[in-house]
Amino acid sequence: MGGQGREESPMDWSKFEEYFQHIFPSALPKQNDSAWLKEWIGTSMGKGLEHVPFAFAGSQPEVFETHRLVVVRANVPDPARLDHMRIRLSENVLLLEGLRREEVRLPLPAAVKPRTARAVYRDGVLQITARKRYADISYHEVPIAY
Repeated sequence: MGGQGREESPMDWSKFEEYFQHIFPSALPKQNDSAWLKEWIGTSMGKGLEHVPFAFAGSQPEVFETHRLVVVRANVPDPARLDHMRIRLSENVLLLEGLRREEVRLPLPAAVKPRTARAVYRDGVLQITARKRYADISYHEVPIAY
């Protein structure tokens, strides 16, 4: 990280190519520009991120909890997508179908009561809320047999 007022120069890819060509002589194309590197990085990143549900379209849904609720917020800029979406909820996982190419599986931070879930779309954001499921902390006496 540079000092104040100093801009760091961009990386000199020609030195990288020269070094890499020396180590792996047949690996790099014989050319003087770095276009091959940009193309390779773009292709590699595309292949690596194609299985990440939110890599290219919007951001990862926000999942958080309040005292009584678990809340999931997902950006859905096109309201027409809602007609093709399906939301399924278990005590620990929210499944969103139709938001991306593949089903999105979101683990929840706390157990919820699925039947209390509500989904509301407003201003490009789909918000799903569900009440937390609290463990029954009442005690039941268990007699000892002897």
